[in-house]
Amino acid sequence: MEFRTEIKISPNLLRLGRDLEAGIRAGLLRAAGAVEAAAVQEAPKATGNLSNAIRKTVEASQAVIKATAPYSIFVHRGTGLYGPFKKLITPRNKKALAFTIGGNKVVVRSTKGQRANPFMQRAFKKEEPRLADLFNAAIAERLKRS
Repeated sequence: MEFRTEIKISPNLLRLGRDLEAGIRAGLLRAAGAVEAAAVQEAPKATGNLSNAIRKTVEASQAVIKATAPYSIFVHRGTGLYGPFKKLITPRNKKALAFTIGGNKVVVRSTKGQRANPFMQRAFKKEEPRLADLFNAAIAERLKRS
């Protein structure tokens, strides 16, 4: 035995659903924008490439802020003794490492690496107390317009 019923949904209710979805997207964009701006401020600026490579995207119900420069993970987590593996950086196939610092060529058998600069983490912690308010305000503004 089966019972069926049809419920007619009010056009206003359907519009509210679309407006709420748009509000959620606007809230995610606003909150992510705050973290993105803070990350740009916190990022080291030796050349500006790293801070220029910070981007935000919104996918369904989440926002992602990422640094797209290929070396950003090494800046953020550190390298060598200061990185996740806690080992000196040594050459794999040669007797020494060679690189340039400030226009001077340097040749060494090993290097300690670079200390971590967790700029993304600092940016998130800086903005975290405001994120819910930014998100909720964007939703409220969107719903007021409808």
